[in-house]
Amino acid sequence: MHVAVSSQLGNMLHTRALNARMVKKGSRVRAYSLHPGMVKTELVRNSPAYVVVLGSVVMFLLKSPWEGAQTSLYLCLAPDSELKPGAYYADCKEASYSGPDGLWTDERAETFLAATEAMARTGIPQDRI
Repeated sequence: MHVAVSSQLGNMLHTRALNARMVKKGSRVRAYSLHPGMVKTELVRNSPAYVVVLGSVVMFLLKSPWEGAQTSLYLCLAPDSELKPGAYYADCKEASYSGPDGLWTDERAETFLAATEAMARTGIPQDRI
């Protein structure tokens, strides 16, 4: 679960920094991040049996693919006046960051984006894998 949370924070920081850069350049393009919720997919179809069994137990709590797509569709189709650029959305509304203090800042977002750009150019150092 830690990896999923870290990945989501990375997406949120990337979006925040990317949006700030677009605004600074005078672009009308805006960036948003989102969580579709827990969606019924076939991601666990090749998992160990205990994962498949556990998945079948909680299946009734999961969203259908159609329901999971609604926040993405909302962000694509809503008027700009209803959206906050650079924000994080869940269930078709802005959601707040609930992690450790100090991580959800413009400075951290830019540092994160710059680091990922550098890794994309040069590769990830082996001691970081």
